[in-house]
Amino acid sequence: MSDRDFFVGAGAIHKAWDGRQMDDRDYPDYALVLLTGGGGYYQDARGRQLLAAGQVIVVFPGLLHHYGAVPDSEWREIWLAFRGPLFAGLERTGLMDRRRPVLDPGPAPAISEAFRGLLRDFERPAGMSQALFVARVHLLIAELDDRCAHRAIAAAPSWLAAACARLEDRLDQPLDPALLARDLGVAYGAFRKGFARALGVPPARYRQLRRIDRAKSLLAEPGSTLATVAARLGYCDVYFFSRQFRQVTGRTPGAWRRMHGGA
Repeated sequence: MSDRDFFVGAGAIHKAWDGRQMDDRDYPDYALVLLTGGGGYYQDARGRQLLAAGQVIVVFPGLLHHYGAVPDSEWREIWLAFRGPLFAGLERTGLMDRRRPVLDPGPAPAISEAFRGLLRDFERPAGMSQALFVARVHLLIAELDDRCAHRAIAAAPSWLAAACARLEDRLDQPLDPALLARDLGVAYGAFRKGFARALGVPPARYRQLRRIDRAKSLLAEPGSTLATVAARLGYCDVYFFSRQFRQVTGRTPGAWRRMHGGA
């Protein structure tokens, strides 16, 4: 199922290590690759990572990379490929991050079943509508992000959960990350680097994304206006709010609301 601006696809691969050196590939679309069995590696300009069953590779358009089996091992995968403005928007929001091309959701039967279900339904004789495929892939990406974030917090410094709670609270009020680090008893440099290493974004960006998430909820409320939403989130004016909203989502607040059934 494809056209020039939109594409979805799915498949499964099983192969053994054949001793060949893999060349870098420049894939034109996004893809999720679940390693369902065996072992292998992923490599791009940032380096090489060993992979185990259950981990997921995120392929980004134009990012040179290669992956495959390691010696004396096999490689089993399910892949989902997709192209379209929605997925480019997910990358802009940070839900898919080129700095994190390998995701480790941990033991997650629901993730594995989501991949298998998409492949199974895609290969049915009647196929599957593009809209349904896109919706299910979007849900899968969000679930992967959520599981990885929870695992990161569980393995992160003890102050991370408290930092997230503070950054998500009182979104209409200013919050200085340096003062937050001081309140948590952590040197600011260590706080900023540790936070970004665990969650993929620095504290200020994390708070901005939470404000935009809250803005989406407020925009869905009947009778809400851009001015009231901006004011409730502490933005100095509607223009600045709209500009930040568009930077994160790729759409203006009004366009986003119309797309999601608002007035």
